[in-house]
Amino acid sequence: MGNLSFALDLLRNLDYDVVDTVTYNTVISGFCEQELIQQGFGLLSTMMKKGIGFDSFTCNILVKGFCSIGFLPHAESVMENFARCGVLMDVVGFNTLIHGYCKAGNLDCAIELMEIMKKQCLMPDIVSYNTLIDGYCKEGDFDNAESLIEEMSEYKKKNDLANVGANVITYTSFMSAYIKRKMLEKTLFLYNEMVRKGILLDIVAYSSIINCLCKCGRLSETKAILVEMEKVGVDPNHVSYATLLAYFFEAGRFSETGSVQGQMIVRGIAFDVVVYSILINGLFRAGKPDEAEKMFTILSENNIAPNVITYTTLINGRCKSGDLRSAESVLEEMERKHIKRNVLTYFTIINGYVKKGMLDEAFAMMKSMGQQNVVPSVFIYCTLIDGSFKFGRATVAHELYEEMQSSGFLLDRVNYTSLMDGYLKSGNEASAVKIALEMEKKNIDIDVVAYNAYLNVFLKRGNYDIPSVFNQMSKLGLTPDCATYNTIINAYFNHGKWENACELWKEMKTHGIYPNLITYNILIHGLCNADKTEKLSDVLSEMLAMGFQPSSATHKKLLDFYSKYKRAKIIFRVHDQLLDMGLPLTQEIYNNLISALCKLGMTDQATSVFDEMEKQGYPPDINIYNALIHGYYVNSFVHKAFYIYRKMKTQKVSPNIKTYNFLLEILFKVEFMVLSGKTVELGKAVEFKKSPNEVRDELLWEMKKKGLKFTASIYDTLIIGLIKLRNKKEAMRKYMEMIHSGFLPKTRTYNLLITYLAKMETSRDMVQAMELLNEMRLRGVTTNSLTYNLLICGYCKLYKRPEANRAQKRSYYSDVRRLYIEMKTKDFFLSGWTLSQITKAFTEPGKFFDLQKFLMNLSNTPDT
Repeated sequence: MGNLSFALDLLRNLDYDVVDTVTYNTVISGFCEQELIQQGFGLLSTMMKKGIGFDSFTCNILVKGFCSIGFLPHAESVMENFARCGVLMDVVGFNTLIHGYCKAGNLDCAIELMEIMKKQCLMPDIVSYNTLIDGYCKEGDFDNAESLIEEMSEYKKKNDLANVGANVITYTSFMSAYIKRKMLEKTLFLYNEMVRKGILLDIVAYSSIINCLCKCGRLSETKAILVEMEKVGVDPNHVSYATLLAYFFEAGRFSETGSVQGQMIVRGIAFDVVVYSILINGLFRAGKPDEAEKMFTILSENNIAPNVITYTTLINGRCKSGDLRSAESVLEEMERKHIKRNVLTYFTIINGYVKKGMLDEAFAMMKSMGQQNVVPSVFIYCTLIDGSFKFGRATVAHELYEEMQSSGFLLDRVNYTSLMDGYLKSGNEASAVKIALEMEKKNIDIDVVAYNAYLNVFLKRGNYDIPSVFNQMSKLGLTPDCATYNTIINAYFNHGKWENACELWKEMKTHGIYPNLITYNILIHGLCNADKTEKLSDVLSEMLAMGFQPSSATHKKLLDFYSKYKRAKIIFRVHDQLLDMGLPLTQEIYNNLISALCKLGMTDQATSVFDEMEKQGYPPDINIYNALIHGYYVNSFVHKAFYIYRKMKTQKVSPNIKTYNFLLEILFKVEFMVLSGKTVELGKAVEFKKSPNEVRDELLWEMKKKGLKFTASIYDTLIIGLIKLRNKKEAMRKYMEMIHSGFLPKTRTYNLLITYLAKMETSRDMVQAMELLNEMRLRGVTTNSLTYNLLICGYCKLYKRPEANRAQKRSYYSDVRRLYIEMKTKDFFLSGWTLSQITKAFTEPGKFFDLQKFLMNLSNTPDT
């Protein structure tokens, strides 16, 4: 607890006549500022025992503390209890509570508090009104916000108040809300209105306008604002430049971030911890983790102490790079330097764990929050709930939801909608309806976002009548938005109705709803899947005309689509066309291009792009190296694949699970080719001075040393490789290890195991093969035609064996019959090879075999 521990010890040891209410208020405030509300609240009993009185400051400090962590009922209860003890409620306390309820989106309670103030003859001040106006603006309820300005004006005249009237803070609330919704014209109109009324813009207002221009992609216009600020004597500050830096990074305009840094140096604005934090975050976003890490080092070298935001930014960057182990080391460094993790730090690492599917680690981290007296936020709960739903832990998600409610968190429409979406996707429609009823009970209307969540799930399941959607929305008083159309267009594509999807794309524009980037991405993905090349050009042309830049996802999808032509010239042409449309050339775009070329084995072209990327200052990341390794694997350039592996290690790019998976596949391929008598070009790779088996063991040991746990894909690779090498014992051992680790093998893995067992032509091995089929059924692994064909062929071979007696043959026939009937119920078909095996097995010497009649009897007659 750092200095608080010292303050607490000092407080306990001071003489009674020295300690007073102000002393205790100071210590309580310290606890509240560090979100240790319960400890601060606990000091009240000490004050009572020592006969030290409370005052309104004590009350307001605690009210603010509880509000800051979202415990609003507790905050209100504190104020009421203090009032009972004779500490009168004041405007500051009410304003704090109003702010808390506005922040939670519960404006009804905030308005009710304003009315209680008036009844208690406490006059709302400009802070009261501005807080409510800000709350309505954040909700997008501009009508009520404007009516409060009118009410404030009348209240001012009625009570002859000079300090109650719309000021720069009032207008900035509107401005911020307009900016959030990218309503640039309204923002600029409001700016002109402020100038007309003689309200001087401060640095906050100017920074808001810069923020709006940046959000709307009009970065070039920010220069004019900076010039105007200089004219009126408002100097740009860290916030102004930090905003520009952040948005230039977001827009992929990395060269201009250097220009902004230059302006800061010329104006004498020193780089502080905030600017360094933005630079670190921006470089991570730009796909330059090494430069981001270097910037963090420079910060320390300049004797600037990283704060909790800097460390949280570093954790976020490492999490997004997939380096969770390194992110954990940042937490350890914070602990060593006594920098207290805040709720955002915990959210960042928990979110990183959840995205990686590491739910156990995420819950352990949440548990550690309690040990550090940091209260989990609504966002942490919602992240864990979403992750629990996503990874099949619906019961855990429901328990978290109940824990949120019992802890006094106030859920808003977004939280409820997220819960509904999770319940619907997990098939728990009853709980989703219950959430909807709870929203209704709390007067939280189901808006179009919540309706879209319902719609998305039902359409995916195919149990919703698409034409009736708009009628039902009309009855509910809801207007379809762009997301509604996107959901339905996507559903049409999923059902193979690309014509209907394109028709709805045209229709939405006639209703004044214009496609957004998501719409165009859905259209591009859908038309690629439907193989409608001619329509793609129409979508891309309109996209360009509407001013939308293609996204990285669009780039990747189109490259994958045109890869079917297997011509590098076409891939490069599509790539260049998207760049001409304004697609920023980032590391991710290089990744997409190199990956597309490598998938087709075009490693020479991929290497050329790789060299160009390095010249442009983009250091290759793990994805690039993995793509090249895969490309060399496709071409059977084994030595080149291992050369890339060694190079990435010298460049301090840590191999990940995918890297090791590719290398293991390569080693198995080499061993299998050698076993088959084929020649393999191994080159002079150091690795191949040893046997592939020895290299494989070294790779597995290296994974263990790095703390990389085996995944389902690693187990699949090992099992498939060992089966191909006819190492049944080791393959089955890895299979059992995989099951015990909680992973499910793929259908292909099961089929290869069954293939090997069926080829052994012993009844013991076929029993084991049937056990694998039962395992697939029990564990919900999809079976296919091949699964059944393999098993039937296996029994046919056993039936044909000379040593098989009558009882055994009857048993084998029964097994064939049972498998064939099950195949028919699943609409699977016998392959030509299986039909030939049936003919060989069941043809009696010297007799004609009627296969069609045999199959009819097989499916109709009981076991004999």
